[in-house]
Amino acid sequence: MEIKLNNDNYQALLKQCKEEKKDAYMLMIKELEAIGINFYKDKELGNVVFEKEGKEKKMYNDLFYRLGGICVFYRDVNVGKNKNEIKMFPFTDKLYYDRMKAFILDFFEEE
Repeated sequence: MEIKLNNDNYQALLKQCKEEKKDAYMLMIKELEAIGINFYKDKELGNVVFEKEGKEKKMYNDLFYRLGGICVFYRDVNVGKNKNEIKMFPFTDKLYYDRMKAFILDFFEEE
């Protein structure tokens, strides 16, 4: 089935994603703000922006609110003596925003 995305259903999807992920991304924002990395929304381009001491990292709105992307990841897990299995794990919102926070921190640590 094909779903055509128009502005109305895009805005509804974005609103739903923002609400579902709010706890996870607000925790990340608070942690970053505690170490001096500010967050704001770029009204003109629709991006989100992280800023510290005049240096900015812009991020596309859909990426920040996780409108798409992976939902599981695979890992080699030791399940016994000399035995490994590949297991599937959910890529939760907490994991997603933890990885995003690490990416943002790396960006601001670069000189």
